[in-house]
Amino acid sequence: MEGVRGSRMKNYKCFKEFRVWLQVAAIVALCLGFASQPLFSQAVGTIVGTVTDSSGAVIPGATVTITNLGTSEKRTIQTDSSGNYRVVNLVPGRYRVEIMREGFKLFSREPVAVEVDSVVRIDASMSVGEVTEVVQVTSETPLLQTESAALGQVVESKTVLEMPLNGRNVMNLIALVPGVVPQGSTSGAIASNQGAGHTNNWAFNNYQIGGGGAGHGAQFVDGAPTTGLGGNMVALIVTQDAIQEFRVVTNNVSAEYGRFGGGVVNMATKSGSNEIHGAIYEYFRNKVLNANNFFANLSGQKKPAFNQNQYGASVGGPLRKDKTFGFFNFERYKASICSTYITWVPTLAQRAGDFSGGKTIYDALTTTTVDGKVVRTPFPGNQIPSSRFDETANVIANKEQYWPAPNANLSNGNFASTPVPGGKSYQINARGDQSLSDKQRLFLRFTYWNLADISMNRYGNLTAGAASHQRTHQAVIGDTYTLNPSSILDLRLSFTRSFYDDAPPSHGRDMSVYGAAWRSLQKQMSYTSNIGLSVAGMGTFPGMTVDTEHYRDTYALMPSMTKIAGQHSLKFGADVRLMDYSHRETSDYPASGVFNFDAGFTSADGTTAAAAGGQPFASFMLGYVASGGMQTVRRTGQFNWYKAVYFTDTFQISR
Repeated sequence: MEGVRGSRMKNYKCFKEFRVWLQVAAIVALCLGFASQPLFSQAVGTIVGTVTDSSGAVIPGATVTITNLGTSEKRTIQTDSSGNYRVVNLVPGRYRVEIMREGFKLFSREPVAVEVDSVVRIDASMSVGEVTEVVQVTSETPLLQTESAALGQVVESKTVLEMPLNGRNVMNLIALVPGVVPQGSTSGAIASNQGAGHTNNWAFNNYQIGGGGAGHGAQFVDGAPTTGLGGNMVALIVTQDAIQEFRVVTNNVSAEYGRFGGGVVNMATKSGSNEIHGAIYEYFRNKVLNANNFFANLSGQKKPAFNQNQYGASVGGPLRKDKTFGFFNFERYKASICSTYITWVPTLAQRAGDFSGGKTIYDALTTTTVDGKVVRTPFPGNQIPSSRFDETANVIANKEQYWPAPNANLSNGNFASTPVPGGKSYQINARGDQSLSDKQRLFLRFTYWNLADISMNRYGNLTAGAASHQRTHQAVIGDTYTLNPSSILDLRLSFTRSFYDDAPPSHGRDMSVYGAAWRSLQKQMSYTSNIGLSVAGMGTFPGMTVDTEHYRDTYALMPSMTKIAGQHSLKFGADVRLMDYSHRETSDYPASGVFNFDAGFTSADGTTAAAAGGQPFASFMLGYVASGGMQTVRRTGQFNWYKAVYFTDTFQISR
């Protein structure tokens, strides 16, 4: 009780401290907002430009109106004494730029594509005339990126939506960016990325970006971090149909980003607009398109299963025209990918102690030394009396039947199966955007992701390998307030909870089935599962050495503000995160143990040399372990505060 009470007090103190920091950050943000405002957050863009007349002279005091073509949201600003303007915190999308000044024709250009975390320059040359006359620009040769020194690339909406991806893993698209090098287990579907029936969530962020170490990049979705403790492991991969676009910054990253090594991936989710858009889709792969495996044919097995279905639907539109917009997406994935497995299993005679017809087995209890050499007596008839059977081994071989009966007669094994491992997942994304006034815009997004393995069950019983399971919740609130045309306040508040485990299907089983000794030992175990075995020359039971459980909570507060003052664009912000991490993980041996058997204890001289005879399964039936171990595992945890402030000044020296 004292330990629980101490843990609760620690949690209370941490949350109390987080609340204090939350209040301090809010007060600082408000004070700076009123003192010398603006704000700029990740997952938004900027339009800048200079307005001149036909002679090249600058035009101060011109009215610049930026209109979102999807939602009709408008932002208006005046050019300064140098004819410059800058409109920040624009949601990625398509815009119209209109510039008006008395004595000049109206300048209009559309569509202007604003991408995530990017700056678009739209310069205007005004012609003398009436305001009722319009100079409309519909296209223009793209310019080089001259507004930011950061090196990166945007993967825009069309590429995100239409690029063919096996498993539609949107993270695979960052490999399109120069300077990004994918490492192991990153390609293909998210589920089962480490081979059939096993998912490794450490591989979700296994990319080298800008020369940094793999797995050390930072990822943001709508300005909210999805990486936390544990080598910047990614807790959430948003489904492809819910992503609008994203930007990968590989070098010279802005000061507003921190806690990473290499680069930053900044994603923006889709939002609704004044037009209703929707989609229903399914992508599939199926065994009817495949030929049978050669070895499956040889062993009389049917064509292995190969089914991959990924289907979903999305819809976005207005809930209240020009004011309230919504977007919803649901996607489900399931893959069953069969493989052929051939191995040796013990015969029914061997399980009864009869090893006739094989190598001679010797009784280790008869060991003597003659002329410096180990000498043992063979078992009569090459058979082990049932009275000599180890209790646990007898249960495993006969009652539990870890190994099924032989079903094939092949040169490389007497057992063949076509297990059907794979993975499954589903994800829900819901986002709402609200234009509270001409000065304030609010959005809220919630994502739930559930990912699970279908483990490799080679023998069709509880000896299947470990299967991972991940659940992630993320909630994000963003509020952008325009205090005046040159001062903007932005706030991001997010919560991300991620759970991950990697455990065998037998986790939590009653160990008393293995005998009286195990019944008493069970009280000392930190958790239970099938005993892990490896008998030389026979199929092992992979996954028994793995039992992992992780909980990760990240609370993030990210206020920022931007003040445009002449040729200066000043930006100040903070990044405050509380990361709560607890885990239980084995290293070499699980609490239920792993035991290895070879021919040494049933050979003539105690070695495993072929000439010495002996059989590994005979050693197993006698309970003679060559090596093995078990460990006690306890849950550990940590709280980690990340507190950072930054200030930048982007100074435009000349046009």
